[in-house]
Amino acid sequence: MLHAEVVGGATLTFGLAVALLWSGLAPASYRTTVLHHFSSHALLSWGLGSLHELVINGLMTLFFFAVGLELSREIRVGQLRDIRRAVVPVWAALGGMVATAMLMHIVGWLAHSPAMRSAWGVPMATDIAFALGVLALAGPRIPKQLRLFLLTLAVADDIFSVIALALTGPHAPSVAWLGGALALGAGVWSVSRRIPPLLWWLALVGMWALFTKAGVEPSLAGVALGVLAPFQGDRSAGHRLEPVVMVTSNWAVLPLFAIIAVGIDWTAFAWSEGAVHYGIALATARVVGKVVGITGIIALARRAGLESQSTLPLSMYAAMSLLCAVGFTVPLLFAGNVFSSGGPLYSMTTLALLVASAVSGLLGVWWLRHLSTRHVAE
Repeated sequence: MLHAEVVGGATLTFGLAVALLWSGLAPASYRTTVLHHFSSHALLSWGLGSLHELVINGLMTLFFFAVGLELSREIRVGQLRDIRRAVVPVWAALGGMVATAMLMHIVGWLAHSPAMRSAWGVPMATDIAFALGVLALAGPRIPKQLRLFLLTLAVADDIFSVIALALTGPHAPSVAWLGGALALGAGVWSVSRRIPPLLWWLALVGMWALFTKAGVEPSLAGVALGVLAPFQGDRSAGHRLEPVVMVTSNWAVLPLFAIIAVGIDWTAFAWSEGAVHYGIALATARVVGKVVGITGIIALARRAGLESQSTLPLSMYAAMSLLCAVGFTVPLLFAGNVFSSGGPLYSMTTLALLVASAVSGLLGVWWLRHLSTRHVAE
């Protein structure tokens, strides 16, 4: 699992580099390609009329399908199966999300900035691929206990982020179409252990279509179906589907998402005072909120005796929490719901997330390497 997430972080980084170089050196070519519209009426009717929409609304379903399968595995046979081991990282994930959202909203209220207040959901989500990928850079001396804690935290963060993303869409969902999605999910659940992998793919297409018609973020259909997959037995549908979905997501979907979503057109960049203040607030809320929220919950859990078995110092968890501010996948999906993709505030969001990722990643890796060396010596 850790190896797969490291690969995802590497391919995301590759896509990020391509996007920044292409959009910086040839902004017109980049903008024309990303916003290219297809002539197919079928694609237009399903919200896939441009390359950007095809990736965001279509292919990202595979990424979320991988997330859903991962959640199902962790709940059934993994870290989230034992509630006693999962309770602290789950609450830490929630603490980091709430702290970033509150900090963003409070700063927006103090600065009288509607953009900051409406973007409260952007800094919340932890990017599991980047967080675990950057953790690998800290070296092999990182305690296994800390790796498992971060993995469980990131999985729980995925659950909360998906729920928040589904509830904060730009339009009210259609109850009738959502009812159809629930009926399909119930049907799949009732016969989940007897469905061959091919029918899971057909069910994924059906769930995506129902989510699209319901007005819910269509890519979230992947999570809704993935969490239903069984993992009992080596030949279960979950065990057979996950490697294929994970490889496709890591090697194709994530780098393509980075290429079409992270490019910055510097020639059209808005350096207004309000936009700059928004970017500073977003980067600060993401880094500070994650550290304060996650570390604060762990400290409270220790005082309550819930984390009594941990032999790691609180400073090591604080360093780990910095890695939770690295990434942009789900935050940019939140930003797309709040601002128009390609607009000045969306571009500033991208830049702020990149700055926050660089600062928190470098500082977190340096701090973890220092603490791990001292921990091994002791």
